[in-house]
Amino acid sequence: MPVVALGNRFAAKLPLKTARIAAACVFLALGLWAALAGIGT
Repeated sequence: MPVVALGNRFAAKLPLKTARIAAACVFLALGLWAALAGIGT
């Protein structure tokens, strides 16, 4: 699978702490979006 191979390349070059922070920011943004979208309905 090309996505897995691409992920492995980035995982080897990207520090783990940076990857964790980026993932946390993505989940925070998704959570805020879902919360705000739920409030609007």
